[in-house]
Amino acid sequence: MFHLKTQCNVIAFHRWDRGGPGDDVVVIASFSHQPQENCIVGCPAANRWILRFNSDWHGYNAFFDGLQSADLAALPGERDGFPCQGSSGVGPYSVLIDSQ
Repeated sequence: MFHLKTQCNVIAFHRWDRGGPGDDVVVIASFSHQPQENCIVGCPAANRWILRFNSDWHGYNAFFDGLQSADLAALPGERDGFPCQGSSGVGPYSVLIDSQ
């Protein structure tokens, strides 16, 4: 785990095998009953991190909020021990998975 924001109950972590494009994954998880509109987390590399999974998507259940979550646009700027950072909305009690 590399990101812990206790005041809004959000964690993020980075998973990889060898690292680099096609291998790195950033997971953001919210354990809050409120949506997080602008959750900023560190990213291991710059450029676009594609949103592969959003557990708050309406397609899973019509009762989900469907908060607009998008790809992470990672820009230079140190955060959480990484050289880059990106921002995304995270729905209540949901998980986002992004990869390059």
